Amino acid sequence: MKIDRKEITKYFLMFVGIFFVLAVNFYVLFVNVRTNAIIGKEQEIYKAATEYNYFFVESVDAIKLSSEKIEAMLIAKRPLDEILSYLEKESSAYSKSINDNFTGFYGVFNGKYLDGVGWVPDDDYDPYERPWYIAAAEAEGDPTFVTPYVDSQTGTVMMSVSRMLSDNDSVVSMDVSLSGVQKRLEENTIDHEWKCGMILDSEGIVVAHSDVDELGKDYKKEKDSIGAVAFESMRNIKGNNCSFKYKGMNYLAFISEMNDDWKAVSVIRSRQILGSMTKILLIFLLTLVAIFSIIIIVLIKIRNRQQLAFETDNQLNALANIYSFIYLINMEDDSFFEMADSSREIKQLVGDSNKDAQYTLRSVMDTITDVRYKKTIFDFINFSTLVERLEDKVSITRDFVTNSNQRCRARFVPVEWNEDGTLKFVIWLVEIVEDRR
Repeated sequence: MKIDRKEITKYFLMFVGIFFVLAVNFYVLFVNVRTNAIIGKEQEIYKAATEYNYFFVESVDAIKLSSEKIEAMLIAKRPLDEILSYLEKESSAYSKSINDNFTGFYGVFNGKYLDGVGWVPDDDYDPYERPWYIAAAEAEGDPTFVTPYVDSQTGTVMMSVSRMLSDNDSVVSMDVSLSGVQKRLEENTIDHEWKCGMILDSEGIVVAHSDVDELGKDYKKEKDSIGAVAFESMRNIKGNNCSFKYKGMNYLAFISEMNDDWKAVSVIRSRQILGSMTKILLIFLLTLVAIFSIIIIVLIKIRNRQQLAFETDNQLNALANIYSFIYLINMEDDSFFEMADSSREIKQLVGDSNKDAQYTLRSVMDTITDVRYKKTIFDFINFSTLVERLEDKVSITRDFVTNSNQRCRARFVPVEWNEDGTLKFVIWLVEIVEDRR
């Protein structure tokens, strides 16, 4: 037996509707999770950049304070020995008491080079040609960071912070070790599970990097490293993040601006952003499988129910060829259900109600039974004695004659008993035994 096409269509459309609703919800959830993950990563690098900036702000504050003191001394025409003494004292104070990353103050004053840590340059040393002096002159009185360099002896990235004084000739400068920033960047890379972290100056020079071998590299020229590829991708975007591919893998770079157009950058694998989506996708697929399975089970049950109904109809049709009418009676609530009835007269007598089975049955039999058999048939259909009469029997019968002189046989068949021995359901059947007309 085939399943009703309307039922198939109904459940198919139901499945499509549920799939659509779940797909839309999953997409919205996907977008929200991805957006929140990206925002979280942007906040990570922004917080890290704030930490790094604090270090550089200290350097700027130090150079501002020192330059103002020295400028006042120059205006007051204090001797160079006094200025040198001040440089030495400040160099010692900053390196020991304030920040051990500061390595000392130095500069050009009234055309002479002075060094606060006692370094004596070679005779051919020209301070006016040094990067720290040139950068200060270009900044026109603003504190400026000079392109970092890697100390060949210590392997530490060093940086100069310089400022030109108001005479447009004197420059005060200080060297700063970036080891503290380097250490903090390495910690952030581990803590936040970045593929790599870095700080780049405005020219693309690596100021700090989680891979110390990358320190000091020029990413405008470097092409092979992941940092160089990230830098190239960053140059083509205006937002706070960009995607790129390196050695067949997809990555995301998150950027936060720092002072003096420097950038703090973190790089992660793209799948880290979508990692939490794997579980959500699995749940989504399992939900679809569950819904599909439920629909299949429902369709199978419908098919079985239709098959059973079909078989029942066939059985009832077969019984209807023998019995004039068949009713299922609920003995517990005195209700009944028509299973088969070929008599229009009986149907009219029963009507649409399915209640008061005992009363209805008595009324029907009173109407159709010949007066000579009424007492016999009334005793037979008496529900109060029916349980006792049916006990241990497959069925009980009673013959009677109708008003139209048809010999009939009434039958009670027990269907279901309760555990306490009371009768729950019984079938009432009437067949024509002999037609005497």
